[in-house]
Amino acid sequence: MTPRDRFRRALAHELAVAPEAIDRPATVVVPEDDRAGSGLAVAYAIGQLTAIRCDPALAPALAPLSAPDRALSFEELEAWTGDRDWSVVDGNDNHVLPAGWAAPTLTVPQDGTLVDLDTSDATTQQLIADLVEATGDDDAEEAEVDLEDLDALAVALLDGDGAIAAFASARPWDVDETFDDIGVLVHPDRRRGGWGTAAVLALVARSLELDRHPLYRCNWTVTGSKRLAVGLGFEVACRLLAVAADG
Repeated sequence: MTPRDRFRRALAHELAVAPEAIDRPATVVVPEDDRAGSGLAVAYAIGQLTAIRCDPALAPALAPLSAPDRALSFEELEAWTGDRDWSVVDGNDNHVLPAGWAAPTLTVPQDGTLVDLDTSDATTQQLIADLVEATGDDDAEEAEVDLEDLDALAVALLDGDGAIAAFASARPWDVDETFDDIGVLVHPDRRRGGWGTAAVLALVARSLELDRHPLYRCNWTVTGSKRLAVGLGFEVACRLLAVAADG
């Protein structure tokens, strides 16, 4: 089974639909208790299936979008949203490595040093905290870097002063723990210089050495992150579009 097939089957299981359902055009609305009060609906394009996972309070409004033989497109959902007092929040691409993936050559920037990190070490934790301060809390949240709960699997590129210029880490994906869910942070002064790419590629190598499946997720509005995924040869396994019922 390819990583993409495994990823999609894991999502199908979480949605309580048969694995073969993702190979047939259809649209389903899935109210979820853990989204209660969020005012959000997130459409997942998984194979040919569109599953709209939502705040239960939104299910009655979304119910007419269900279709047993037709997958709602994101363009159609955006148009439907535009006709109501709702808004588009963002989209997201979930990437995995394709079967037969060939790793690009790892090129470390000239003044960078690649290191494996012990995230339980106090000195390392301070270096990561310094990076988070430089990038900002929003970027740290996007990368799911939590200083109170750092991932055990982590690498960094240090600059000439010993500070972390690029950081990549991963933790088991909560839907299928054989996948390593990757986050990356790059110092603002080191972006577009290959630092993030090198850090992620090094982390991918560590993940594969552990016989795991690297997973790279990024929002559509974070264009640099998308370029990184494409440049490393990741493929899209699933696309998401989040909309909100404003007010």
